[in-house]
Amino acid sequence: MIGDSKTRLCFLWLLLVCLAAGRHGVKRKSGQHGHHSHGRTVHMRSLNNSEEQVEIGDVVAPRNLSPWQVSIQDGAKNHKCSGAIVGKNWVITTAYCLSRAHLKRYRIVVGTQTLGAVSRFLKSYSIEYAIVHPHFDKPKKSNDIALIFTERSIQFNIQVKAIDLQGSPLPRDSLVMHTGWSWRKGEDKNKMRAVYHRVIPYKICLTHFDKKIRNPIEPGHLCLNVPKDSDFCLKETGGLLVHNRRLAGLSSFGTPCATGEPFIGTRISFYFDFIRTTMKGCIRCEKNTHFEARFFDL
Repeated sequence: MIGDSKTRLCFLWLLLVCLAAGRHGVKRKSGQHGHHSHGRTVHMRSLNNSEEQVEIGDVVAPRNLSPWQVSIQDGAKNHKCSGAIVGKNWVITTAYCLSRAHLKRYRIVVGTQTLGAVSRFLKSYSIEYAIVHPHFDKPKKSNDIALIFTERSIQFNIQVKAIDLQGSPLPRDSLVMHTGWSWRKGEDKNKMRAVYHRVIPYKICLTHFDKKIRNPIEPGHLCLNVPKDSDFCLKETGGLLVHNRRLAGLSSFGTPCATGEPFIGTRISFYFDFIRTTMKGCIRCEKNTHFEARFFDL
């Protein structure tokens, strides 16, 4: 009986400890949000001198974070670059992505966040034709934008959607979410990752890069900050830069790994007339006719 009493007392004590722990909660370490993370939360000071809590360093993207993202693959199913679905037959990416492509061998893969993984939403589409910006300059990485038309219409579902375009300049000091693949080595390179960048005003970016790089910074470029102590590495072109669920840019070029130097994307709003003209006649374009590309103060 004495042994049974001790057992009951021990059980009650453990129960009280568990209830107390549940009441006060268990704090997660930085980066533990139900998915593997290499990032941590820091306070970033914006240009208007306000502080904002932002996670730096890339994390594995939560499920269905970027249903408009596609993997552009070669005939051997190797991921070459990213792109975004912008219509039932339309995908937007960088011109650099297609500059060496044998288009008939390439395919557009939708509905996956882990390359090579089996998914009931995964489908691939052949390319009927592609239109590269007529003034694309490969050495300068200027006008780095292209549109792809698929042979079959893309089937939309919960994990495959089209994204609206950012047709006007981003608010000063905006944050954009960057998603893509191949940012890490080994198996992790197949997992979609996400990271936040702050947009740097054009004139500040121009001054920063003056005499540092051979390629001039142009109004069609989108300049993005990478914190110096971030572990982010830019290893693909065509990664999506999204602001408030609108496509604001595509990753283009910059330093391969974080050194505190900004990297450059293609500014979607600057090329909106090119995009709209190219897509003229498609069903989805009717929703975007109230936008227009224009020159603006950067």
